Amino acid sequence: MPSFDTVCEASMVDVKHAIENTTKEITTRFDFKGTPAAIELKDKEITLIGDADFQLGQIEDILRNKLTKRNVDVRFLDKGDVQKMGGDKVKQVIKVRDGIETELGKKIQRLIKDSKIKVQASIQGDLVLGAFMNKARCAVLIGCLFSSLTACAGQQASSATSTAAVNQVVVMGGQQLTLVDDQQRCALRKPDQTLMPLDLPWPCQFTVDRQGKSHVETFGKVPIVIVLHFSTAPQNSPQCHSEYRAIRLVNGQLEPSIIARRASCMGGTGDQKNYTGLFTW
Repeated sequence: MPSFDTVCEASMVDVKHAIENTTKEITTRFDFKGTPAAIELKDKEITLIGDADFQLGQIEDILRNKLTKRNVDVRFLDKGDVQKMGGDKVKQVIKVRDGIETELGKKIQRLIKDSKIKVQASIQGDLVLGAFMNKARCAVLIGCLFSSLTACAGQQASSATSTAAVNQVVVMGGQQLTLVDDQQRCALRKPDQTLMPLDLPWPCQFTVDRQGKSHVETFGKVPIVIVLHFSTAPQNSPQCHSEYRAIRLVNGQLEPSIIARRASCMGGTGDQKNYTGLFTW
């Protein structure tokens, strides 16, 4: 009898390789010299170790970059709280999600039922199993599932917006701004749906805080955001290059700064000078 299993799991082999490459970059980057910066993997738990929240954010940025290069969806990562360790060290545990949660499993079951295709569907642990009397029907339903369900790694998101897109949307001064791909160049979509070219390669993102939300800095009552692009480097290279520009909202008008470049990955929200220093005040 034709059948299929609906599963949700990351490739732990690729996760392991990504962590090994992250470790290599940590040990070779000058800004980590003499610090406790480290990353560890045990079972399906990743532990980041650093001397402050900001350094944890830097390590996480490296990890996400390495995972993306190995085609591992970063929405599999479930971050815990930052914890104090002995001395001046802090750590953060990130769990690699595995399996389909009960609520998502029920949604898949409903989708199968609503398809009107004759199939026996059941939930067994973290799997959704399907059995058919006809191979063609099996293929049709699998196609239906692929086209109708969002990525399972985003199943714990608080809204319909995927986690991967959260750092490409920001609300500044009451305006929702969205980063979009405009012929492989980064552009900012304004509320009136017009695009502001940013002269940065795609993909790009806003800087994010420790909760993973796009960050808005305020200076003299002027809201400012930073848009980042990380340059693609060879998979095993310790080098990381980034370019960015700030955008401020003055009297209802968006004003982009000059473009800045640095030979490292800008992690976390950055310092206020990163936001203000690119403008003439």
